[in-house]
Amino acid sequence: MLKYICIALAVLVADVVSKAAFPMPRLAQTCTHMVVRRDIVTLSAEEQQRFFRVVREMHRRGWMDGFGSMHDHISHQVHGSDHFFAWHRRFLRHFETLMQEIDPHAILPYWNWGTYWQNPLADPVLSSAFFGGNGRPGDNCVTDGTEALWGRNYPNKSCLTRKYR
Repeated sequence: MLKYICIALAVLVADVVSKAAFPMPRLAQTCTHMVVRRDIVTLSAEEQQRFFRVVREMHRRGWMDGFGSMHDHISHQVHGSDHFFAWHRRFLRHFETLMQEIDPHAILPYWNWGTYWQNPLADPVLSSAFFGGNGRPGDNCVTDGTEALWGRNYPNKSCLTRKYR
């Protein structure tokens, strides 16, 4: 059964990616190098800078819009289903593989959002030191951090916005 789910997910992802604005990397059939995910706040300064440099380049190439589009178009089929973990694992591996096309030593860390879920203003990941904080008053555009003043083309042309409490 799992084999058929994986095949169906691969077909679904391939269909969405064929319409996206980024390349579809070939993933190895066997694992030759195990990566241990680490919390982004535990990365060294060099690892953080490498990660943010790669993310900025992915944005410059338009790949971030492609990932946003892919997630938006398929999330209603995946969220709340048996495919949730398998699809997101593949989605994140796709993201990391493209990161490594830019920098082979880049790794995709995780964000432990549950630590600050009741007070996102205190979350270092949502600060100027990382991705940027709350958007500015009026239009909610992010003006600091790695995502400062990012434009986006999906789902419509606008600034990247963030608003919490």
